[in-house]
Amino acid sequence: MPPLTHLPRSFRPLLIASTALAATAITVVGVTATGPEDPGTIRLTVDGEPREAALVGDTVADVLAGAGLAAGPHDLLSPAPETVLDDGDSIALRRATELRLVVDGVPRSVWVTADDVGGALDQAGVEDDGAFVSASRSRSVEDGLTVELRTPKAIRLNLDGQRYPRNTSARTVRDALVEAGVKLTAADTVAPARTTPLREGQVVTITRQVSVAEPVGFATERRADATLLEGRSRTVRDGVPGLRRTTYDVVHGDVLGGPGTRVEVDRTPVRPAVTRVVAYGTKPVPEPAPAPAPAPTRSAPAASSSAGGPDWAALAKCESGGDPGAISPSGTYHGLYQFSVATWRSVGGSGLPSEASPGEQTSRAATLLERSGAGQWPVCGRNL
Repeated sequence: MPPLTHLPRSFRPLLIASTALAATAITVVGVTATGPEDPGTIRLTVDGEPREAALVGDTVADVLAGAGLAAGPHDLLSPAPETVLDDGDSIALRRATELRLVVDGVPRSVWVTADDVGGALDQAGVEDDGAFVSASRSRSVEDGLTVELRTPKAIRLNLDGQRYPRNTSARTVRDALVEAGVKLTAADTVAPARTTPLREGQVVTITRQVSVAEPVGFATERRADATLLEGRSRTVRDGVPGLRRTTYDVVHGDVLGGPGTRVEVDRTPVRPAVTRVVAYGTKPVPEPAPAPAPAPTRSAPAASSSAGGPDWAALAKCESGGDPGAISPSGTYHGLYQFSVATWRSVGGSGLPSEASPGEQTSRAATLLERSGAGQWPVCGRNL
């Protein structure tokens, strides 16, 4: 307060006359001039939690500094730090959190202000529709959190000669095979390697091994036999198929350029085949002897060789090819006229018919014709 001598003259009597009042006024004025002033209040919201802060200074930055806060480069602050404030104004601060993302095996860090994983992915511009996400979208975002994403990819499995298109968010070839329920054996191979990270359009080829038992054909050996007539043969030993076990790789056509194909990789004998042995005749076929006329009898005119008699040469050619020593493959029938041993003996023969002379064979045949007729030769009897 200025000295009284400096006050205007008109004020002096009033102040002198009211000394007590003046003293009181001076005391009050002194108290008011030295007391603290109310700076004002600011409504401050930090990460969604409201609080009050004193209006220290003039700007948003001043108020935050007074509250022991600061906005980082990734934080959201409203209004701007240089904004001048009045009593009752509001400040909103949302601090950013570093989120570690691994998208299809590629790591990166993003700063987000969202409260949960879903909002953080949206802020980071990551499309997670149909993708595998290692954390729930509702999980809170906190410092140090790592979220892995695997986006769906169109791949193709080549398996057992067939193509199987699939959409999968699996991380590696092995994960895709497990997801598809493909069971592998130790002998199966996978290309590319099972640890390979999947990419869009990946083709995975599984080569399986199968082992099957297969028959092995037998060979035939032909042996000359001088006891057999030319043109005749007999089996000395039957052939028996062998057995082997063959291992194949079943590979898809993309590898070999065709449909699903089996490629032989191993062959192991199990049982050898037994060769069939066949004997073939080298003995020349004799010319048929002219049939001698049988002795005439009163009751057997058909055995005569006179004109109109039986044509024994034709019958012999039909039955045995004219070979007196012919024996059927079964060993049942013998000689020119293919007698059975029982029939031969029933007409007086002894031994084997094929060992008798052509004349005796014809004579016995005439006796059989006289006794039983041409039906004894059901096929060739018409030649008589």
